[in-house]
Amino acid sequence: MKNLYTRIIDDDGNVVYFTSALMELLYRGEIPSEVLFPMDDPDVVMFNKFSYENYDDIYYTLPEKIPTHEERKSLWFYPDKYDEIDLDKYFQDLCQTDAEKNRVKLELTLYREKGFEKFLRFCIFLSERIAENGWVIGVGRGSSCASYLLYLLKIHLVNSLKYDLDIKEFLK
Repeated sequence: MKNLYTRIIDDDGNVVYFTSALMELLYRGEIPSEVLFPMDDPDVVMFNKFSYENYDDIYYTLPEKIPTHEERKSLWFYPDKYDEIDLDKYFQDLCQTDAEKNRVKLELTLYREKGFEKFLRFCIFLSERIAENGWVIGVGRGSSCASYLLYLLKIHLVNSLKYDLDIKEFLK
């Protein structure tokens, strides 16, 4: 095993990153292919134990290899029932005016063009957990406030329709 400060090369030649280096790479979106998580790292062990004890319906462990960007686009951890939601009907039912319905229709089209339907399903799952647990959310942060769909889900509190915020800022 060879120690390279932020990572090690194990006896099989696999690169295994330390947690701090992995977090930094994740934040920067620079995960190299064929990366392994240090499964005996205390943070990973604590995460897996917490997930198992508290989220039986979506329990998962951190993988030993991080999938490629293309593979990750379709990976979202939520119960299967969320894949059955008709997004058009779900969001239209949250609307009261024609302007709201038009904005929802526009945003759904743009989300679909980007392949972000699973993201929306995860947000529905997340918004239900927020309401169910009484978690506090912030007003909003960054370009996500331009999404009226996220506003309808109470992921943030900025009505992008009222302030005429361009959804394309969020979906760049």
